[in-house]
Amino acid sequence: MAVQEEISFDEETIHTTEVVNYLALEGDDLLQGTAYDPLTGNRAIIGTEASEAIFGIAENDTRTGNGGSDVFVVESGQGTDTITDFKLGVDFIGLGDNLTFGALSLNDTGNDTSLMFNGQELAIIKGVHKSDFTSNNFVETSI
Repeated sequence: MAVQEEISFDEETIHTTEVVNYLALEGDDLLQGTAYDPLTGNRAIIGTEASEAIFGIAENDTRTGNGGSDVFVVESGQGTDTITDFKLGVDFIGLGDNLTFGALSLNDTGNDTSLMFNGQELAIIKGVHKSDFTSNNFVETSI
């Protein structure tokens, strides 16, 4: 077992003598957590280098897959999610809550794509234009 300090939102890593707490888990590697992104005001949900499904919570989220072939699951009524590292041909947009590709509208917003359903913005996909998307980039998901 190894212990390593979490430094994703903390540049300060030099310490004097202190008490160290740790948490050891065993199981099927299903662990969910969120952090607060002070720059956007969103919850930050960050994946690992593995391929995984990345779900949000019922508010605006910033999601980063961080490697692997990820499925960024979007649902109606869950706020607007910002997806920061979507890779065409590698990652997918998962359609939860009985959403279908045909019911969506995609709009260019600068260098990004806005994913809309019934007038609600479900997600902003950074760095990808709507013309780059096809139905193959979307998969139906169920929870």
